[in-house]
Amino acid sequence: VLSGFAVQNVFTRCSKELSELVLGLPHLRIFHSNIVIDPRAIAHLSAMSNLTSLILRIPEVRLLDSEASATLESLRYVNICAPDVESCTTLLNVLHAPALRTLDLQFSTSCSPSALHRCFEAIQSFKSLHSLRLWADRVAWGTYQYRPCTIPSRTMRLLYTLCELHDIRIEEHLKVDLHDEDALEMAQAWPKMCKLIFTAFTGAYDEEVFPQLTTEALLHIAKHCPRLRQ
Repeated sequence: VLSGFAVQNVFTRCSKELSELVLGLPHLRIFHSNIVIDPRAIAHLSAMSNLTSLILRIPEVRLLDSEASATLESLRYVNICAPDVESCTTLLNVLHAPALRTLDLQFSTSCSPSALHRCFEAIQSFKSLHSLRLWADRVAWGTYQYRPCTIPSRTMRLLYTLCELHDIRIEEHLKVDLHDEDALEMAQAWPKMCKLIFTAFTGAYDEEVFPQLTTEALLHIAKHCPRLRQ
């Protein structure tokens, strides 16, 4: 369901009809919509037990009906584009996917460290996760933000229990607040790591907004992540 960069919620008037159609497709594997989805449609989509890929552009979502919660045994790939990180978190808490391999989250407004912490708590529940990408899209922001959203080291530690992770990308306007000792802990937690990318666009050459790392951090990663490619 594609419509370029459409922002009109075309499902508002036909959410019931859409839900009935989707629920009538028991073998549906992939649902990809680049149009803002009505929350009622999301609730019904989450009940599709055979979905393997879910790619959605969603509106601001704070609460979903408890009946929307479902265990999706087949779900392997989720890509969510939302106006804020809280909406991503709300939808992640609805989708229980024990076999999820890839998670891609994109949002376009500034967020607090506490909001990011809640999002990482939701991500932490996907124990089979192999690949994670978080992208705070600075281009889509209504007003330019000088400083990126900061992910504290205590928030990153929530992901250290995900021992299957081997591809992590945290990009654009998201800054990971790391020090050398954090790099050691991270490297020991993710021995299967192949790709580790942190790129925080700050708009200024101010060393205070970049991770406070030395070559010691690189040595930790090189020692404990022998599979590293990038």
